[in-house]
Amino acid sequence: MDDELKEIIERVVVETMRSAAYILAERTDEGDDIAPEIQNPIGVSLTFSGTPSGSLTLWAEPRLARIAAANMLGIDEEDSAAVGKQVEALKELLNIIVGSFLTEAYGEHLLFDLGLPQQCAMSRLEEKANHPDTLWIVADESPVAISLQLHDPGGARGMTP
Repeated sequence: MDDELKEIIERVVVETMRSAAYILAERTDEGDDIAPEIQNPIGVSLTFSGTPSGSLTLWAEPRLARIAAANMLGIDEEDSAAVGKQVEALKELLNIIVGSFLTEAYGEHLLFDLGLPQQCAMSRLEEKANHPDTLWIVADESPVAISLQLHDPGGARGMTP
């Protein structure tokens, strides 16, 4: 993944966490150090098709997912509804992230079909944790991993209508 795409993803994730879930987040270059610290991660993935096609996957700790759910629902984070909606909150954040990323990276003129966000296995994080294309964000003092996989990396990037 090129540096420009990494910067776009970083900016979109940080802004989406702030605006949609009221969570402060920042990029870290310490992925090797914090990867083992992610506890019982919840992973969600969303595929998209178009030019390019691919998927974006996000992993976060249950505590952060619960905080996101509580903030998005306007309830206390200890409320059982927040616990029950933590995966759905991550799916919704990912949906916003992917839509914003694709628009910012490839422009408003291209059409993409988004799949439905799906929960994914922890083993996918184990595969990607120290991969150079995996970005690490620290959100509310919790590690978050973001992995982009493009099937047609060149795609229509930079095309104008």
